[in-house]
Amino acid sequence: MLQILILLIFGKLQDRFDNYPAWQWAVGYVLLNVILSQVVDISALPVSIISSAILGLYAWGYFVLLRRVSDSLLLWLVILLAGALLPVIAAINVVKGLT
Repeated sequence: MLQILILLIFGKLQDRFDNYPAWQWAVGYVLLNVILSQVVDISALPVSIISSAILGLYAWGYFVLLRRVSDSLLLWLVILLAGALLPVIAAINVVKGLT
């Protein structure tokens, strides 16, 4: 849940401060994810790095897409919310498929 909130915050911040490229915002998101996951469980460093790298690539595309639709507020809001929930929905479907 915290990762979704952070992704939403980063999505809004990168739109507000658009002088930095989207990949830098994605790297910042990944680093924050790794740091927060290590606070919770220090023994899961390899898993944390791999999952954060995957989420970082997703975040990069997400931030680029948000920048491309920034002229349409309604479309921007839909992508902001749907894009933040998509990784959670995908993770739930993967877990359901494994059980």
